[in-house]
Amino acid sequence: MTRLPVVLLPALLCDADLYAPLLGPLRDLADPLVITVAEPDLARGAALVLERAPARFALVGTSAGGNLALEVLAAAPARVAGVWLTGVNPGRHSDPNGARLLQQRVRAGEYEAVLDVLAARCVHAAGPRADQALGASCALWRGALGRTSSCARARRSSRVATAGTSSPVSTCRRCCCGAGRISSPVSRRRGRSRRA
Repeated sequence: MTRLPVVLLPALLCDADLYAPLLGPLRDLADPLVITVAEPDLARGAALVLERAPARFALVGTSAGGNLALEVLAAAPARVAGVWLTGVNPGRHSDPNGARLLQQRVRAGEYEAVLDVLAARCVHAAGPRADQALGASCALWRGALGRTSSCARARRSSRVATAGTSSPVSTCRRCCCGAGRISSPVSRRRGRSRRA
């Protein structure tokens, strides 16, 4: 049986460490390849993923990496064997002005403070262990700090403000979703996208 390569696209400001706990067990089933792309333009980012990816692969995308995964799927559906998205909202940013302010802060050198803002958004503040969760979330987000150049930070942060503005991603929004679905064949998603 041929092993299927699995391309993993991490969240904004993250790298391969995001998937570190999964890579070992995943290697028993498939050939994982983490691709980090720091392009503000989703179409250009998808082109870079396709340059680095094998001829045929399954695709995993987390958060902004999920938006990028949808762009990869739109650009080369015949190459994608299946898609798994998590934490994805492929539409226009709900607060583009707020996103632009965060982007400006990153460009002004306030990267660490922006990571704290993003980490706090991942935690239910009224939860019984909110303090512990916030500490863990901050540690996770700050883990990317030392591994990301200021130039890459600026390029990636611009994706926050522009996501969904000039891309076919929003037309694919409903094609990959489903209760409890981990992956579905491209042919099934194509049919759904025609009806969307």
